[in-house]
Amino acid sequence: MRKMNGRKYSKSILAGKLGAVLMLLLCYGITPAQDLENITKQKPFEIHGVAAASVGYYLTTPTFGNTRKPYTYSIMAAPTVSIYGVQIPFNFTFTEGSKNVTNPFAQFGINPYYKWAKLYAGWSNMSWSPTTLNGKTFLGIGVELNPSLFRFGAMYGRFNPAVKEDTINNSTTPQYKRRGFAFKLGVGNTNNYFDFIFLKAKDVQSSIPKVKDALNFPPQENAVFGFISYQSFLKQKLTWQLDGAASAITRDLNSQLVDIGTGTGTKFLKVVIPPRLSTSYAWTAHTNLAYKAAKYTLSADYNRIQPEYQSMGVDYLLNDQQRIALTQSFNLDTNKVILSFLENYQHDDLNNRKAVRTHRTNFTANVALNLNQKFGMVISFSNFAMFQQKGLKELSDTTKLSQIQNLILVTPRYTIIGKKTVQNVFLAVSYQRVDDLNKFTSKYVNNNTVNTNLGYMISVNKIQFTVSPSFNVLYSKTSLLSLLTMGPSLGLAKSFWKGKINVNTTTGFVAGRQNSVWNSKTITNNITVNYNIDSHHALKVSNSIMRTFFLLSDTYEYKGDLTYTYSF
Repeated sequence: MRKMNGRKYSKSILAGKLGAVLMLLLCYGITPAQDLENITKQKPFEIHGVAAASVGYYLTTPTFGNTRKPYTYSIMAAPTVSIYGVQIPFNFTFTEGSKNVTNPFAQFGINPYYKWAKLYAGWSNMSWSPTTLNGKTFLGIGVELNPSLFRFGAMYGRFNPAVKEDTINNSTTPQYKRRGFAFKLGVGNTNNYFDFIFLKAKDVQSSIPKVKDALNFPPQENAVFGFISYQSFLKQKLTWQLDGAASAITRDLNSQLVDIGTGTGTKFLKVVIPPRLSTSYAWTAHTNLAYKAAKYTLSADYNRIQPEYQSMGVDYLLNDQQRIALTQSFNLDTNKVILSFLENYQHDDLNNRKAVRTHRTNFTANVALNLNQKFGMVISFSNFAMFQQKGLKELSDTTKLSQIQNLILVTPRYTIIGKKTVQNVFLAVSYQRVDDLNKFTSKYVNNNTVNTNLGYMISVNKIQFTVSPSFNVLYSKTSLLSLLTMGPSLGLAKSFWKGKINVNTTTGFVAGRQNSVWNSKTITNNITVNYNIDSHHALKVSNSIMRTFFLLSDTYEYKGDLTYTYSF
């Protein structure tokens, strides 16, 4: 057998290691991205993780109808195996009522990359633009290539698993298996680029038996064309983002096909997504212009998402919305004074088909003062307004929404840092007012709320001891009733044995009054003890008590647990 030279031998070793990683890639898959360029520097095999055992108790007033067991136990292990830097997580959990072994291969993904190439395999998610493909988890394969100014991406996989209908207990919602693919083609780099995006997804009708309620659970199909552009100027001080998309969605694949002729454009449309009676078309557009200087930042944002717009590459998207937002931030006197403002306006009913159109506005102003190391303060004011106007129907005066909410928050703080102690005095005062401009509903909605919390904390460095008393008052008043809650609390924290043992406890008392009657008193206590035996072993004991006394009865709740943790 001919002896290989050193260079070929090194390549064969690297190929073997890559082969091992690719075997994992093909069989399993979501872990952090793996840099294949540095794979030779990774350990061949490594295992680490945590294991824990816990016992606990729970007692409460019998009249609560509690279904929790009075005593519980659990055993948990979460080891992670690493093979050349590819991490494979496991999770085992055993409790008194169930046994669960989480198969890591059920949702495992790998994202190896080498210079400008990145691969996605197994369970992965990719994000290309906010309204086309954005964080949707899929089981399949994907790739992103960005050599020089060329930008390319592609993916194929299963978006949703098949879920059969439970015709006996109706405990599960039927769901078709959904497969999809997408590709991205663009030009540019991280600071300046333009991408074109296409996504297609479709339910597999044969993946589950015929659904009884086919009207509410039909198979669907979706095609999306989109683009995203990001440009920066003036050494990235000025940035401009523009993105948009057009979507065609068929909400029932069993609905009748529509004859749209035989023209060039119609032939293309028939291939992409054959038009049916349940097919609808919608679009979205978004742009953001921002300028960031040394002492101030300005931005303007516009977003419009048409009614019925949907992309199967995005888990959640609120459509039928048009929003304009402006933000400003000013840094004065070297961070001693920071001013920030937000103005926002949005409304729905973009196609003028709703019975009612709803408008929302928001204005927020914040002032952060950091005059010196000792004193600081934040002052915030927010105004929220919501009102309705008629759409297809006339509005009823008795149900018309027209509300204004104002919120003022003031939080001063004072800190004294000494050689032996650190002291903090803080105050948080908030005032919220809700005004209903509808005279028919105002007496039920108008509300004034004041919340005040005064606190003090002192930490003694040498003995690692902290004391933090506080007092809280909450008062809320409507035209029908007034509510008042108030009471003190005391927190204590102490470390022993050079930080190996940490004890924290908090005790509180709250008295409640409704109108002129003091109708409740609540006492709470929480204590936690953490003992870090060494770098591998730790114990934790926690217990909490809550006792409430009402005029005619009282309730209690006691709970606690003991946990041992081993890290390896």
